[in-house]
Amino acid sequence: MKRKQYTPEFKAKVVLQVLREEKTLGEIAADNELNPNQIRNWKREFLENAPKIFSESRDAKEIKAKEKEMEEDYQELLAKVRKLTVERDWLKKNLQKYLAPITRRSLLNVNSRLSIKRQSELLLVNRTSAYYAPVIKDIKRHALSN
Repeated sequence: MKRKQYTPEFKAKVVLQVLREEKTLGEIAADNELNPNQIRNWKREFLENAPKIFSESRDAKEIKAKEKEMEEDYQELLAKVRKLTVERDWLKKNLQKYLAPITRRSLLNVNSRLSIKRQSELLLVNRTSAYYAPVIKDIKRHALSN
């Protein structure tokens, strides 16, 4: 059986009824089809957290200032991402248009902070070509062995 979940508004309404003391805890529990222990727990939690309501109002200005600062940082980062995306797309287009695949392959760098996979994607070359080392045959030896 699924546990029934109550909204914070409902819990607050029930706890306020208990605090007004117009009805007994048992009557309030019966009216709302709740267990009295559950209401006691809600009341205890409500009373423990009541001081936070007043202290949070002072902190609200600090929180709003931090939120504003974070929003500005977010917008700045978003602008950088857009700029870098445009630059990357331009570079990819021109690399493919003006540089031969062999030249693009020569730009791959094993010691880069970028992975070979990512470098290959950016340079539009096959990743396996980064690991391939062409074998140069010695024509004289080859001729002598035949």
